[in-house]
Amino acid sequence: MPDVRVSCLGCGGDIVITDLNVPEGVIARGDRFMHEGCVLNSEAESSRYEVGVPAYLLPRGR
Repeated sequence: MPDVRVSCLGCGGDIVITDLNVPEGVIARGDRFMHEGCVLNSEAESSRYEVGVPAYLLPRGR
């Protein structure tokens, strides 16, 4: 079976999958792949949605 190249969700770098085996140092979930060092804390904080309140805050002057 030919090698398959996928992109890391964190850094966008190449991850090469050979013989349907994920290489060491790569975390795979379904069809998503990340290097262990690129794992992000993507757990969203729960907060109540309020109309008129932005989902993010930009510092003044930017």
